[in-house]
Amino acid sequence: MREFNFHRKRKRVPKINTTATADISFMLLVFFLVTTSLDNERGLTRQMPPPADSTQVEQMDVKREDMMKIVVDAENRVTCDGKIVDMGLLKHDITRFVEQKPKRHVIAICCSPKGDYEHYFKVQHTVAAAYREMREQLARKLYGKSLARCGDEEKKQVYERLPQRVSDRVDEEADRENEDHQGKEAGK
Repeated sequence: MREFNFHRKRKRVPKINTTATADISFMLLVFFLVTTSLDNERGLTRQMPPPADSTQVEQMDVKREDMMKIVVDAENRVTCDGKIVDMGLLKHDITRFVEQKPKRHVIAICCSPKGDYEHYFKVQHTVAAAYREMREQLARKLYGKSLARCGDEEKKQVYERLPQRVSDRVDEEADRENEDHQGKEAGK
């Protein structure tokens, strides 16, 4: 009898040369790192309070009529000097207040810890935008050019004439202040 051999020949799979793969990957990585631009966000410039153990604590007395108080409560209601204000009108109110008292004003922002950060930052950005617009207008009035085109000395003059005085505070008092205000309005 005859024997059959059913074994198949195994085909050899050709090997792929991968020595250049690591080099190409590294070159692509370097290329993308070099050509990618990263945006630098500046944030908001604020003067932070001195450390608690500092001996040079300067107290500033502010008259109530020289202070605009903006409160963001736990329900994310924004009030300006006790009146609920629309975010679209807040910049106009800030501008009007600062223009009345350009050198002795203070804007106090009080936020509840239960409030939403989004509303707090909207208030912060609105305040910063109001100052930016007022300084731009002052530079055009004084020097006939935008603040960005002014020299260092001219910018210094604009900043001295219109200082940014903002006080930030986060505490539970923001909720109580708005609750007291809501009670007074309901009693009217």
